[in-house]
Amino acid sequence: MDTSTTDTVGWDGQAIELIDQTRLPGELVVLRVTDVEELVAAIQRLSVRGAPALGVAGAYGVALAAATLPPADVAPAVAQIRAARPTAVNLAAMTDRAASRLGEGPEAVLREAHAIRDEEIAASVAMGDRGADLV
Repeated sequence: MDTSTTDTVGWDGQAIELIDQTRLPGELVVLRVTDVEELVAAIQRLSVRGAPALGVAGAYGVALAAATLPPADVAPAVAQIRAARPTAVNLAAMTDRAASRLGEGPEAVLREAHAIRDEEIAASVAMGDRGADLV
């Protein structure tokens, strides 16, 4: 991953990559998350912070579960992701949104996760542009 253009949370084709926000501003450390337990631990230790990032991480967590786990283990993994930070509304909502595509297969879940990421980026850019106009 080229850290000059690193998304806070992204997908490398096989795993979730996320900036470890506990290491900022002193270091830029990118974590490569390959299973749901690692993702849940990263969320719980605050390596992922902020509503948009949590939502994207949850969506990619569902995609990771769908791609790597036996079908019977996916629903419990989704519940584990959703519960990683109980008060995080975006985490629950975007985890649920991605999970709504499980019946269509892992590729559909990943497409939904990418859409969530793209929407969050667009919303953040729009808010920044709006804020810049007000300053």
